[in-house]
Amino acid sequence: MSNDSHRSPVQPIGRFVAMKRIVPHSLRRLWRSFVKRRNDSRGVVCYSQEGEDIVLSKLFAAELADREFSGFYIDVGAHHPKRFSNTYFFYRHGWSGINIDAMPGSMRSFLRCRRRDVNIEAAVSDDGASLEYCAFEEPAYNGFLSESSRQQLIERGVTLIWTKSLVTRRLDDILAEHLPAGQAIHFLSVDVEGHDLAVLRSLDWMRYRPRVVVVELSTASVNDAFSHPAHRYLASLEYVLSSKLCNSCIYVSNGVR
Repeated sequence: MSNDSHRSPVQPIGRFVAMKRIVPHSLRRLWRSFVKRRNDSRGVVCYSQEGEDIVLSKLFAAELADREFSGFYIDVGAHHPKRFSNTYFFYRHGWSGINIDAMPGSMRSFLRCRRRDVNIEAAVSDDGASLEYCAFEEPAYNGFLSESSRQQLIERGVTLIWTKSLVTRRLDDILAEHLPAGQAIHFLSVDVEGHDLAVLRSLDWMRYRPRVVVVELSTASVNDAFSHPAHRYLASLEYVLSSKLCNSCIYVSNGVR
């Protein structure tokens, strides 16, 4: 047997060893960590504040597995294109939708990062009235807060920057203007700091019926959620509570997963 036949199988190993000597140990460790996370089925990337997108990814597992499928979402109180977003995970998987937030100037970052989406700066409620919007140093608390809720945040050290009266619109009016004809809504996310029920009531559920609804109820337990007005409202529309997180609840239409 020739010397070449002896050397061929070990040449790749020799090159690998040489590369290990060149690459710093810290980079090799970082690479091993990346490969471990990539191959670990438990290493799920999460952008939501409480893992809502992880739960949603389970509910839409079949759709996400189909690379040709492109789902559609509505995000009311979208806050930020990535931070605490219930929809960014799906955007990264080719889905698209409509992002709505009342904060003046909030859509500038969406227009940069979420160009496939329709991004709308609008305050949403069920009666079209003007409401006082509160902007805090931590924008995750922004919204139409009651006086007591506002005071509780201030007492906790959250700085109130300004308040402003904003004219509201119904959600179904916004969808009538911006939702593509015949487009199914796979999930609706509502997170507007205590104003969630008014947003839900502003939708024509006969015309627009999301398969899944994510809403922040801020209840301490599942039992408390059952007595919440937003839960009773969704239950009256034949939505079934599927998952309860710390503050968010996830409902499925007619209990169909």
